Parts: sequence; structure tokens; C-alpha cells
Amino acid sequence: MDNQVYDIVGLGETLLRLTPPKLERLDQSAGFDVQVGGCESNTLSAMARLGFSCAWLSRLPESELGDRVRQTLRQHNVDVQHVCPGGDDRMGLYFYEPGRAPHLSQVIYDRADSAMARMTPADLPTALFQPGRARLFHTSGITLGLSASASATAQQALKLARSAGIPCSLDINFRQRLWSARQARQCLEPLLGQLELLLVAERDIQALWPEAWDASSPEATLRRFQGFAPNSLLVMTRGSAGATLLTPAGELYRVDAFVAREVERLGGGDAFAAGFLSAWLEGKDYPQALRQGAAVAAFKYATPGDIAWINRRQLERLLADPAATELCR
Repeated sequence: MDNQVYDIVGLGETLLRLTPPKLERLDQSAGFDVQVGGCESNTLSAMARLGFSCAWLSRLPESELGDRVRQTLRQHNVDVQHVCPGGDDRMGLYFYEPGRAPHLSQVIYDRADSAMARMTPADLPTALFQPGRARLFHTSGITLGLSASASATAQQALKLARSAGIPCSLDINFRQRLWSARQARQCLEPLLGQLELLLVAERDIQALWPEAWDASSPEATLRRFQGFAPNSLLVMTRGSAGATLLTPAGELYRVDAFVAREVERLGGGDAFAAGFLSAWLEGKDYPQALRQGAAVAAFKYATPGDIAWINRRQLERLLADPAATELCR
């Protein structure tokens, strides 16, 4: 194993996505478009496309289906050499049925007992969790909610990263189909104090921490939520309403969303994370980091699939547009 230093190491499950063409319904279509998507790998793929060195940790079956995921992430320059082989374990799938009003879009998961759900702490490449091997470790609530062993793996990875002095970030990304709000809170709250960066959708605060929710004031919501993670840099995404950031010192920043003609929303939060985390690694200030997150998210909304197929040139052109969004403090 080499001693490459990574900008970011991410842990999580990536699925094959099957989508019927031409807005057909799942029970109507004779075929499916196959794509690759997963919370952490979506974020890493966009960051790798922007020039960052990214390593993805997971467990994949040793089959053509697992190879499809490996090949796709390699295409975006994500390093998959540390992925644990899952033998003949099953590949996690999800089906996406796009909709137009009055027909609503829907997602159907088929991921129970997948290869990643069977990953254990012993599968982690501990050589990556040494001082100086990575500048940031990133995972999500989806990974913690997959299974008991996946949760133990993610928690061990966070512990190893912290012991090595590697900053940690977490995207809450609550999925009610994986676990209940009560289960999610019981798992997440003890971990919040270990995080330098915490990304959370406004709707997830409403679902998981209703006592912090203030429908009339996003800023009040975030300040109340800060009581659960007082030492973390908090970033709350609000969809078309933009995003708000609160520092441990109490400084508040806000960015409006970039104008985007929506093609597909799936992966938008992961794209925001990619833009924000890449700016944070570049040492940009908080307003710039928020704006970069909003820009990558908007680019993703305007393209199909789960991954933001953006490059540095496109990002810089978008950020240079003074009419794209208005930044406030």
C-alpha cells in the first residue's frame, strides 16, 4: 500500500440506480437506465472532478455489478483501491421513478443485507487513519443507519480519524426508510461532539430535533440546534432557500441558492457538500465556501444522475457571475 496523502477520505455505500426512460413508470417500462449513486461517493466524485485527491471506503461484491461502481468512480478520479472485497454479497440497488405533477417522483430501495451493510470495523484500512494521511474524513447518517455493523464501522472510522488528528465531517442525511427518528438521535447525538463540520438539511432538524425547529426563523433553528453540537461548524441547507452557517463562536452567514433550471434534484445535497468542503479545504472564508456549495448544487440540479459532472472551469465561471446569487451576513 502506498503512502499517498488524500485531501478527503469518505466512507459509505454506493448503489446502482435503475430509472425508467422518458418519464415512464416503473411498472410501465420495458427497460432501465443504470447509473451509480451514493451520498459520500457523490460528494467525492464532484470533489475529484474539481482536482482534489479523494479515497472512497466501502465494501463491494466481487462481481460485474461491483465492477460497475468501481469503474464509474475511477472515471471521476476517485481512488477505490481501499474498498473491501465483498465476495458474492449482494449489490445494493434503488429504483427512481421521475415524476411530473400531478404524478410525483418516487424512490424504491432494495439494499437490505447489501455488501456495505455487512462491512465491519475490521474491514477498515487502518493505514489510512494515521497522522498526515488525510486532511478530512467524511461520512453520513445514511452509513450509520444501514446496519449495526455499518454503524460500528463508521463510528470506528470517526474514532480512528480523531485519534490521528484528522478533522471529521458528517452529513446527517436522515432516511426514514433506514431507521426511525428516535434511533437516529440515539446514534447521532453522542457523535456530534467529535465533528469539526456538520452538514444538515433544515428538514432533518425538523424531523430529528423538533424542539430546535422554528418555522419562522432558520437562524433561530440553527442556534438552538447548536446546543447539540457546540464545537462544530454547522451548515444547514434549505433547498431553494439557500443555506445558513453558524460558527462555534456564534457568527452567522447566509447564502441564497443559485438560479437553476431543475433537471433532477437527486444528489443536490451531496453536491453542496462537495462545493462547501472543497472550499473549506482551500482555506476560503465562510461566505465563499457557502457560495461554492450553492454553485455546485445548482450545477447538479441542472444535470441528470446523482453526481455533479462539474469541472473547475465551469465552477469558476459560475462563481464569477455576480447575478447568480446574493450573499448576506
